[in-house]
Amino acid sequence: ALIGVFVANDGFLFYVFWELALIPIYFICLLWGGENRSAITFKFFVYTLFGSLFMLVGLIYLYNHTNVQGFKSWAIQDLYAAGQSLNENQQSAVFWLIFIAFAIKMPIFPLHTWQPDTYVTAPTQGTMLLSGIMLKMGTFGVIKWLLPIVPLGLQKWGGTAITLSVV
Repeated sequence: ALIGVFVANDGFLFYVFWELALIPIYFICLLWGGENRSAITFKFFVYTLFGSLFMLVGLIYLYNHTNVQGFKSWAIQDLYAAGQSLNENQQSAVFWLIFIAFAIKMPIFPLHTWQPDTYVTAPTQGTMLLSGIMLKMGTFGVIKWLLPIVPLGLQKWGGTAITLSVV
């Protein structure tokens, strides 16, 4: 699933692999985590689920604005074109919808509160997967998906995103 996240050039496949990547870490933390692992794993699950739902809404919005010879498309280049054709307000909305999912994974303030508890409770292997690979999914998503899709949204809200990242 992680390889799928990094190689997908299709918005729908990217989303599916993004979700599938959560399943192993969920079970690693739930089955082999430390004390109070059920509540902490549930918090991790809720954060990532809501972030993913925001991203799904943003991707569907972009998909509905694609037009390739009269058909809709999930192809990354078509989503880039669709996003770039939106006005500043639309791009701003898509920016935040997709950025929230990536910000939860990176994690960025104030969407980071799942991280300390999960790191402490997860077994060593789970912490390694979270910090070594899964956090990179968020940064990768910003670079490959968000930046090219919504340049006007980035121009308007990039400073805010950077400030939240520094905090």
